[in-house]
Amino acid sequence: MIAVAVTARVLSCNSAGYASRVTQDAPNRIRAIREERAKLIPAEFTQAGLARRVGVTAETLRSWERGDSRPRQRAAKRLARALGVSVEDLALGDPAPGAGDE
Repeated sequence: MIAVAVTARVLSCNSAGYASRVTQDAPNRIRAIREERAKLIPAEFTQAGLARRVGVTAETLRSWERGDSRPRQRAAKRLARALGVSVEDLALGDPAPGAGDE
């Protein structure tokens, strides 16, 4: 789950609707994008492979995907970069996983 405070700094947005959407959608979004990318490059986008690219442990990545914890701003940026999306895409759920991938 992308931290509301972190994402609010990135987007300069702190409305209640935005906060609840980030809280509910971000873990599913991280997992969905990772799984979509894994169809193309399986070894790079396992939890362990992505965690290595982001510079965190696989357990940390699992925790983000479950919604048990949230990445801090730097980690959220590295995660988004590794997945090929923006931090906003992770937080808000746009575009759909794999959108634009050919």
